[in-house]
Parts: sequence; structure tokens; C-alpha cells
Amino acid sequence: MGFENASGELQWTPVYQEQRAHIAQFYKPGTNYPAESEIGVTPVLLFDATVDEEIYYEWAVPDNYDPGSDIKLRFAWAPTDASTGDVVWATEYTIVTPDNDEVLTAATTTATVTDSAEGLANELLLTDFITISGTGIQAKDTISMRIYRDADNGADDYGSDAALVHLGLYFQVDRNGVASP
Repeated sequence: MGFENASGELQWTPVYQEQRAHIAQFYKPGTNYPAESEIGVTPVLLFDATVDEEIYYEWAVPDNYDPGSDIKLRFAWAPTDASTGDVVWATEYTIVTPDNDEVLTAATTTATVTDSAEGLANELLLTDFITISGTGIQAKDTISMRIYRDADNGADDYGSDAALVHLGLYFQVDRNGVASP
């Protein structure tokens, strides 16, 4: 979808696509991983209020990704009781280009987002976005992530388990074959 700006130039509205990482798609390490459970008919992972528990996820950047555009992450979660407080969700990630002399042990970047329990047990909540800079990212790159609740962060003061429902990954779609401004 395009529109003309004040100077008459055609401007395109970016189109984003979401891919969801559901709890069954995460790898759980040998220790310090969240318990599996259900809230109603929704499967969840219960992240502890005092111990940093972690899961891992590997995402292949899709072919229709617009090279160089930012990638955004959003946590869908629920508080497990009617208390209030903040939960700090975090990701540590690395981006590797296959067949480019890069290794899976490359340096990582850590980013966090804080969201508040609103006093309603089992309420589905969405965090703000964590932005991964798209600089240098191409289709077929691999983004490997460690996902965790940063429970020992002083800003995390929600005293009960935080239930992860899914992780949303949002990326700008390449407009292959469409005129650009």
C-alpha cells in the first residue's frame, strides 16, 4: 500500500509479518528451565520468580525478509496470580550467516523488556518490542536466542511464576517486484 507524501513522492507503508515461536518449539537445557503447564487450554512455560530459567530458540531468517530492516520480538505471557509487579523478559542472541566463516559461538547481544502484571490472574499480556538491529542481516541468516526471565534483576518484582505463551517475531517483508520510491 502506497501513498503520496507532501512533496508528491510515492511512499510505501512497510508490511510486517509475524512468526510465532510456541512453547513446544523451544529447546530446554539440562538444568534451569521452566516447568511446562497449562492455563485453561493454553500450554505455557512457567518462569520462576527468583531463579533465572532459560530456553533456547533458533530462527532462520525467511526468504521474504527485507534485508537490513529491524526484527522485533514480543513476549505473550500471563501472570499466574492476581498480584501486581514487573517482569523482566530477556533475550541473548547471536546472528550467523551460513557459509561465511562465522561460528555459532560468535559474540552475543542481550536485550530486555519489562512488563507489568495488572492484578488479574491468567490475563494474556503482550510486552513492548525488543528490537534487533537489521544492519547486515540477510535472508537465510540464523538468529540463535537464549530466552529467559531475568528474575534476579532488581526491576523484576512480580513474586509469582510468569507464564510464557509464545514469542512473536516480527520482520519487514521484502516487496520484491513492487516499485520503490
